Amino acid sequence: MTFDIDKKELEDFQKLINYNFNNTNILKESLTHSSARKKKGSDLERLEFLGDRVLGLAISEFLFLNYPNLEEGELSEKFSFLVQKKICAEVSHKINIERFLILGKSERKSMDGIKDSILADTIEAIIGAIFIDGNYKEAKNFTLFLWNDYLNDREINEITPSPKNLLQELLQSKKINTPKYKVLKIQGKDHNPQFTVAVKVDGYEDILGYGSSKKEAETCAANNFLDKINHE
Repeated sequence: MTFDIDKKELEDFQKLINYNFNNTNILKESLTHSSARKKKGSDLERLEFLGDRVLGLAISEFLFLNYPNLEEGELSEKFSFLVQKKICAEVSHKINIERFLILGKSERKSMDGIKDSILADTIEAIIGAIFIDGNYKEAKNFTLFLWNDYLNDREINEITPSPKNLLQELLQSKKINTPKYKVLKIQGKDHNPQFTVAVKVDGYEDILGYGSSKKEAETCAANNFLDKINHE
């Protein structure tokens, strides 16, 4: 992590990702965390928003073309696995993002290492930056290159249904209404929120789940609910 990034470091990073930016300012924006900005708001977060959608499209297209016999639900399970924050963070290590990420003093002081959520957000921002600077094809090629180990790993072919789907199937088999999820709290900073979600099932007490996104917290709550009833 760094206070700033110079021209040589930007050149080194472009070699690592095998893409040369026409406008290196947008690359720098994608590497600049909100904690390093004086003004409110962050171009990294805007690029992350875009990159998340481009990542989703690239992975969806890959799955659609390479798994012609899978139903929509099975494709969704594989998709959810591949775009989860944990995988995004792991992928970021492949190009050593930690070395180039620009962080503010508050984040540097508060961490022994860079949070996975920051690494995941940054890789999505870089995908968004390549899309803006180049085009979808360039962004897709970058994405598939980084995700190659996961796309060709047996793990993707052995994915089990998500806890939310397992819970819904279990309740349907017992003729119980579909579970409902309610956000109880959102804590933490804008760039690193912590969600608390309750899963509500008729005839059962609410079970809580936690995560850095609403989806992650819902998954945690569903998993906790399954653990509870499996041990009753």
